[in-house]
Amino acid sequence: MQKTDYFISSHGANMTNLIFLPAHAKVLELINARKPDFCFWSLASYLDLNYNYQFCKIAKSDHIIVDIKELEKNIISQKS
Repeated sequence: MQKTDYFISSHGANMTNLIFLPAHAKVLELINARKPDFCFWSLASYLDLNYNYQFCKIAKSDHIIVDIKELEKNIISQKS
C-alpha cells in the first residue's frame, strides 16, 4: 500500500486501508447513491489524503452499478 498512487474502492471495510496509504495518494470512493455515508471522507481528511467520491446506482441485490464513463472521467481528473 505504501507505493499506491490511486486507491479506488467501493464503500466498505476495504476503505480502512486508507491508513496505510502514502500522503500523495489519491482516493476515489464508490458510494451507494441511495444511502450515502461519508465516514471515510473524515478518515481521508484526517490523513490529509486527496479524497473524491462517485455516486453509484444500486441493483436489486444492493450491489452498486458503476458508470464506467463517469469512472474514467474521475480517474482522469485525479491525474491532473
